Amino acid sequence: MESRKEIIDLILLADKRLKQELDPDEKVELILVGGSALLIKGIINRATLDIDTYLINDNKIRNILKEYNINDDAGRVMTICSDFDDRLEKINLPLEKINLYTLSDYDLIISKIGSQRPKDFEDISNPKLLEKINFDKLEELLKEAILDNPINERRAWSDFRLIKEIANKNKAKNNNKGNELE
Repeated sequence: MESRKEIIDLILLADKRLKQELDPDEKVELILVGGSALLIKGIINRATLDIDTYLINDNKIRNILKEYNINDDAGRVMTICSDFDDRLEKINLPLEKINLYTLSDYDLIISKIGSQRPKDFEDISNPKLLEKINFDKLEELLKEAILDNPINERRAWSDFRLIKEIANKNKAKNNNKGNELE
């Protein structure tokens, strides 16, 4: 997918198909993760190969969604805090069968931190994302994620320090720009 619009269009098509296949009172909770979540939130502009979601428990629904390039492959192996669902962010689209959410900015960072994939580090060091982060809160959530998941702790803390340093440099640069305008 090249754009936010393409992702939205596929989700809308999948919703129409689910309307045909599911019982009238049946709904699907879909949680976007990874690059597709960052694209939907307008944080990144890079292409993503598919629409990654957190676990889809129903095989029938999983198979329907795969037809629209929506899968839960990443959700099966990602690092995540046990209470991530308390921080989910609702995405409001005209959907009838899908309740659509993304991970919070904090949980998106945690899901990618320490992965050793360059594109993941690029995603989590994005200034649009980092400017919204309270690093004390992120540190607490990362501690929780490390307890809950098999994760390379040293790599995770190294990435944490690097993105915090990047955020501080961006903040200082923006403060200097503000001072120059005065």
